[in-house]
Amino acid sequence: MVAHDLIKLAKLPDASILVDLGAGHGAFLVAGLLNGCAKVVGVDAHSDLTSGLRPLLPESTCELISGDCRELLIPTGNLYIAAWTTWTPQTRAQIRQQLQFVPKGAKLWVWTHEMEEPEWALRRVHRVQMPGYMIQVFLYEKV
Repeated sequence: MVAHDLIKLAKLPDASILVDLGAGHGAFLVAGLLNGCAKVVGVDAHSDLTSGLRPLLPESTCELISGDCRELLIPTGNLYIAAWTTWTPQTRAQIRQQLQFVPKGAKLWVWTHEMEEPEWALRRVHRVQMPGYMIQVFLYEKV
């Protein structure tokens, strides 16, 4: 439900590509497909998670990658990056290096902390009620 709501709040253009860095059980991938994304890409270091998702998602519109998201070549196009979690500062720095190559207009949800990058403009702050606690998520757009 949270993934569905965040994708709706991002107001994605038609035929967007959703990239979920840390895809887990695929909530953002499913929500992306249900909300008109042309393609979803899920990356997770735990191959058991991505292999479990393979039979559930259509191969024609879903790419699942078992591996380190720091080594992913982020695709181009109408791009939406679904997750940026509480990674270590080193991991965040490595992901930031990759984000410099994404096109203007790309959208990025950042969980739990703000991002201070001059080429990313804050578009929305949203509070999400989780079981037993509340978090803030920040929607950025590359300008």
